[in-house]
Parts: sequence; C-alpha cells; structure tokens
Amino acid sequence: QRLILAKGALNLRVSSLPAALPPGEGNAACRQVLEAAISAGGLRAAWRPAHDALSFTIGTPCPLPALPTKGFGEGYVLRVTPEGISAKAASERGLLYAAITLRQLVRVCGSTGKLPALTVVDWPEFRHRGIYIEGGQERFGYIVSPKYLIEQIKQAAHFKLNCIVIECYNLFPFRSFPACADAGTLTEQEARDVFAAAHQWHVTLIPSLQTLAQAYELVWQCDEGAPYREVTAPGQMCPSTPEIYPFIKGLYRDLLGWFDETPLLGIGCSEIEMQWQGRYCPKCRARLERGETPRDLLIGHALKCIQVVEELSGELQRPIRPFMWGDEFYMYGPATDWVGLDRIQKATVIGYWKYWPDYSGINGLMERGYDVLGISAIYNHTFYFVDLSPEVPKKSWPAMEQTNGRNIAGLMQAADAARKAHPQQEFLGTATASFSKHRLRAFDTLWWGFALNAQYNWSYPSRDLPTYQPAFTRAFVQHYYDACEDTICSTLAGLWAKLDEVKSDLELANQTLHDVVGVYDTQEAGYVGNSLFSAVSQATELFSPDGKPSPEAEALRKRAEADWQTVKGLGAELNKLKGRIGHPA
Repeated sequence: QRLILAKGALNLRVSSLPAALPPGEGNAACRQVLEAAISAGGLRAAWRPAHDALSFTIGTPCPLPALPTKGFGEGYVLRVTPEGISAKAASERGLLYAAITLRQLVRVCGSTGKLPALTVVDWPEFRHRGIYIEGGQERFGYIVSPKYLIEQIKQAAHFKLNCIVIECYNLFPFRSFPACADAGTLTEQEARDVFAAAHQWHVTLIPSLQTLAQAYELVWQCDEGAPYREVTAPGQMCPSTPEIYPFIKGLYRDLLGWFDETPLLGIGCSEIEMQWQGRYCPKCRARLERGETPRDLLIGHALKCIQVVEELSGELQRPIRPFMWGDEFYMYGPATDWVGLDRIQKATVIGYWKYWPDYSGINGLMERGYDVLGISAIYNHTFYFVDLSPEVPKKSWPAMEQTNGRNIAGLMQAADAARKAHPQQEFLGTATASFSKHRLRAFDTLWWGFALNAQYNWSYPSRDLPTYQPAFTRAFVQHYYDACEDTICSTLAGLWAKLDEVKSDLELANQTLHDVVGVYDTQEAGYVGNSLFSAVSQATELFSPDGKPSPEAEALRKRAEADWQTVKGLGAELNKLKGRIGHPA
C-alpha cells in the first residue's frame, strides 16, 4: 500500500550473492517463490538458512521500517538497495506475500538486469480474500478434480488471495456417512493432497454445506439417506425430522477434520423456497397448519445448525464461527423484508451474494449488527470469455450491463461504504464465484475476475473500475502469463481487447438468433424461455422463404466473417509469443 522509490538500483548480473532463506516447513512456498524470482532475474545466489523464520535477505542486509500494524498479521516490508534485498513479515503468509511481490518486481524490471531501489510497506485491507468453488454444479469434471483444486490454490496464493470457499456437497469424503460418496467424491488421499497444498501455500479452505435445499448429493443418491429426506421435494432435507441434526453434526465434524484451519463453517440455507416450491411433506405441512411460516421452518433449521457449529467449536476447542447465506432475507420472493433475521445470533457471519445490482443487502445486514462475507459472481454472458464489456451489446435488462468486473467492483464499493457507515461491524472480504459451470467454458480467462477481486480486497476498494480497467488488464496479463517484456504485455492486453470485441459479436448473434444455449449462460431477458423450436422459428423472421437473409441477418454474417479473420490474425500473433512467456495457460 506504500511504495517509496530511492536512488540507485541492484545489479542482477553480478557473479553471486549470499542469500538467507526462511527455514521451516511453513516457509516452503516462500522459498520456492524466492528461488523462482532469483532464477528469473538471472541472479546467482549462495543459499543458506536465515536465523529468523519471518525474514529473508539476498545480498547485504539493510535496515527495514517497522511492520504495518494493520493487515490481520499478513503485512510485510520489502526493501531493495544497490547492495541487496531484505524483507520481514508478521507471519509466514505475510513473508510469502513479500516473496511474491519480489517475484512480480523481477517480472516487471528483471529484463533490464536491474531492480530499482525501493521500499514496499504493504498489508491487506480485508481479512478474507478468495474465490468460491461450487462443488455441486461442477461435479464430475476437471473443475473439482484434485489437480484443478491444487492449481487454484497455487494461483490464488500468487494473487495474494488467502482463502477458497467451497460448497462441499459430497465432494469430500464423510467418514460418518460414506454411503453418499460417488464417482465425484475425492478419495481420502486426494483430499489429503489438496489440503497439503493449501497448507503449503497458506490458502485457507472454508467449507459450506447445504442441509435443507441443495442436499441431493447427500441424501437422495443412496438408500441410507432416505430417513432425512423431505419426501415431497427431491433434493431437500426435512427440517421437521429431529434425527437430521445429529446426522448434520456428524457431517460437520467430518468436514472440520479436513478443513483444519477454517475460521468459519457454512450452514448453507440459501434458495430454500425457490427449490421447495410449496411441496411440503406431511410433518412440515402440519407445522404450517399450526401457524408457522416457511420462513419459520428455515430459521428453525438454521438455529439448530448454528447450535451444532457452536457445540463443535467448544468440543474441538477451535474458534469456529457459523456463517449462513443471507439471500432469503434480502433478495428472494417474499423474503425481502428482513423478517426473522433478528432471530439469528449476531456471532453468525452472514454470507452476501451479489450477481448484479438488484442484490443490495450489505448495508442492511451490517446495519442490523452482522459481520458479512461477500460472494461476487463473474456471470459472463457467453461460453467464450470473461466479459470485459458487459454493456456491449446492449441488454434488454439493464442490470445485465453491470455484471462481471463491474459486479465485483460494485460489491466492494458498497462494502466499503457500509463498513464506514457501520464501523462496529466487519465486512470480512469477498470470494468471487463463476456461475454456472462457466469455468468449463471460459477457462483461464476467469482469473481476470478472480484477480480483480484480489486487487479490490487488498487495497483501495472504492477505485473506479472504468478508469482502472485498462491498466489492470495489462498488469493481469503480465503476471498471469508471466510475461517479462513490455512489448509482450502490450500485445497480450491488445489481444484480450480484440477477443472481447469478438465476444460481444458472438453474444449479439446469440441474442438475435434466440440461440438455445444462451439460456444456460445468463438471466438476460433476450434468452429466457429459449428453446430449440423458438430458435428454428426465428429463422423464418431472419430469412425469406428462398433463403435470402434480412438486413439484420446479413449484418450478423458480415460480422462473423470479420470476426473469423480477426481470430485467425490473433492466433498468428499468439504463435509469435510461443516460448516468450512463462505461463502459456
């Protein structure tokens, strides 16, 4: 957060420099990043262990300023002088971040053979900064494979994201209920590998488990789950069956055995009536007939789950806070009046979802005395690319023009305002999600959104995105693709801009043709209700009986031809970069 430039530079082309690396298992990732930074800079170093586990030096040590008092123990200081590099931190995670900053500095300046003399005093603005992985909608694919999860852990650390929130379903093995495991469940060894990587890279994995709605994988795929079901509503569990709460406690205990560093345990409780749809079992209907409301059933379930988390926190002697999704109170259907929220203990963290501007509950949650954890959605509108320009083409529902990066920035700007208005509460930070199944489609481009969230959570959450986006995109492609030359960075940023223009043309074609696939990608009104029949029927409006295209269809065809030539040209430009970037992705 503070960068102070000085005179002079460190020459990276010297024969060798002594280097003191931090010892211990907890600094393994830090040492790995430092060795990569030195190698990338062309510097040769004679390594030895440092005496202090929270510092490192390369060359001649130098005095360092005081560590920042802010930053949740993750702050660090880094200084480069003409004689060497020194760093110290408040924690192993902070020292890893110092090493990552040095690696970024080498990436930006190393091709010159020198590092400018400077001092960095840095710390994060928010406590939890991460990504969100939906472990149910993305089942059985690469997205929830051990290899992918470990890749995401490492990539998160390199952008100084310190957590990954995982909606668990049956992704991790439950020792108390092995019957729910299926082909998508990790083996115990795979789970151990994932958590070992998380420990190494100082990324905290935070579990959430749905046990009312969205419980299909838990209790509807095996006969052993039958006693816990809401028999009239597939996918639901019954909150009027007392036996489910000891069952849930066992599941929570299993998760906490895996998620051994988590400060939070999510109890779910989102989109309940959306999936229940009035299909109440006889036991639940009897409660409603006695005067309870559907929200009473939801809150009663939540309170019992919160109690279970508190019991386990005491039994395990670990400080674990329950957190639950709050959208039922501020967003969906009749539940937009906050009624019943006051029955939820204030120690509970409320998870706040934001897909687009209509989701506007942060201030209301904090005003009512709750700490809040945000989840922002990228929500791209095509299969092909994270959306750098959601306003193009124009949407029939204006809210859709404020998605993707604008949604990520908008959540953080609202959070910044809310925490200033309610300083007695804490906005804990944000994890960014992609919905739904978009990681199968947009591939690595989603990291543009994840990295943007990292930047807004680390510092200056009120920054204006349209002003900041061009510089951010250039910095992102440099660090994501490990591009060390200015010309390569400019080329990559230009390719992204051109691909985004092509993306907008593809989206316009989807809208115009009533492409059936569109309904799976967006709530945009131009897609809702699409079907193969309507898409084929649309052809009769766009083409004459003899096949002559209408002006609208002809314009689309010309755009498609131009886009095809553009993409071929972009491919040729990308081929020229082969071997010149460190992370081809």
